[in-house]
Amino acid sequence: MASRSLGITLLVLGTGGTLVGGLVFGASGLVRDLVAPPPVAVSEAGPRPELPEDLAAVTAPQEARQALLTPLVLQDPPRAITLAPAVSAKTAAPVIKAERGYAADAAAREAVTEAERRYRAMDWIGAVNTAKPILALDANPALKARARELIEQSALLADLFKTLDDREELTRSYDTHPSLVRIDGGREVMYALPIRSLADKEPLIIEKDPLGYIAQARTTGKVPLLVRGRKEFFPTGLTDIGTVRLVDQAVTLAEKRKEFLERMARLTGSSTALDALVWYEAGRFAYRNRLDDLVVPQLEQAIRLDPKLVTSVREDRAAGLFAHLMAQMKAGNKVQASSYMAMIDRRYKDTEQGRQARLFFDGKQEELLVAVKASEAVVPPSQEIVPPPVTPPPTEVPPASTTLTPEAQADQVLAQGREVYARAIDAGNTKERDVLYGDADRILSQAVQMYSVLVSKEKVPRQREALEMKLLEANKLRFGCKKQRRF
Repeated sequence: MASRSLGITLLVLGTGGTLVGGLVFGASGLVRDLVAPPPVAVSEAGPRPELPEDLAAVTAPQEARQALLTPLVLQDPPRAITLAPAVSAKTAAPVIKAERGYAADAAAREAVTEAERRYRAMDWIGAVNTAKPILALDANPALKARARELIEQSALLADLFKTLDDREELTRSYDTHPSLVRIDGGREVMYALPIRSLADKEPLIIEKDPLGYIAQARTTGKVPLLVRGRKEFFPTGLTDIGTVRLVDQAVTLAEKRKEFLERMARLTGSSTALDALVWYEAGRFAYRNRLDDLVVPQLEQAIRLDPKLVTSVREDRAAGLFAHLMAQMKAGNKVQASSYMAMIDRRYKDTEQGRQARLFFDGKQEELLVAVKASEAVVPPSQEIVPPPVTPPPTEVPPASTTLTPEAQADQVLAQGREVYARAIDAGNTKERDVLYGDADRILSQAVQMYSVLVSKEKVPRQREALEMKLLEANKLRFGCKKQRRF
């Protein structure tokens, strides 16, 4: 049963589906198994995927590429989705049986194997250039079909990396960089990356002999470094440096692989297994942490579930920043809120969520509610959802008081959810942050439920609008919680 009288689509993840900007696009079914394909021989550092200068020269047909670039138009989902099983790291890829009568089968088979290797190594140009000649050979149709698929998938993933080459998206994490050093001898252990100069707009990390570079720089004055802070790395110059040694990245990568597999175990068979953004987050985690043999299968699955993945990811990112912006504005932190608005304007100004964030930031409440309702109108009836059930949170929620009006009681719950959400933002990339987001999610779910009831009963337009804005805030913050804990 749907709830439409609110003017705000309510958010629920219990049935699975793709989550974008506070909306849930549902689908049914479970993924039972997900394991990685055979590992590809690449360096621990992992190369950045090479992108063609002229993507059109190596891409799939125009309609295949355009599917990622056109505006998001939601359609009714199919009744059932069949997911192709991933290939196990311990299991060889399916063998295409040779048939008599094809003169170039041996050459085609060898070329497909090489194209597959390049594709798994994220060498999109190499994969396309190796696979293309197969199409003209007198070879088994199955081999030619696989070559065509590799060409098309390489084009799609090349576009994905090109469009999402953003600091927080498909880029490498500093934590797993081979040049990361540990500095002992101070008040606390420091982790840092040596860089060429503090004057560079984009820090240039020293790749060759980082220890030798630091030793030489110490003799001339300040050593330029990217130092790991509580939330991110920041550039600074240090003169008093203790003992310096390289971080054992083999240990770090093993820990990250274990973490990835633990997260995948939670995903497999869960209600979110058909959420394309979950699989994107899995691929993103693998790529950022240089688990290169685990990247492609996850991104393939994401694109299979959502051919317009780039659009969905950008809307999702804008919605996450919108939630943080709203939290900072409500807390009275105008400077922080302005920084989030600047990020949205710089990266996601063209998205629907970016436009809504600007309306909120500028105080255009009526226009914002109109925009929200218009964006909800594209959700097919089959994907409408009901308000979430109230789950008692582990963090204490203010008890209902007979001396407070229902709206005042809801305001109390929202205020507490807002406070826990702010603490989660401030916690940085820690396990405590995930716990706090979970607590905030449960509290905000209760606020959503309470405001939903109030909106459905309110008949006075101005008062209803005020309640809708509170409901919007609760939903946006709740979306932010779920986004941060998606994978």
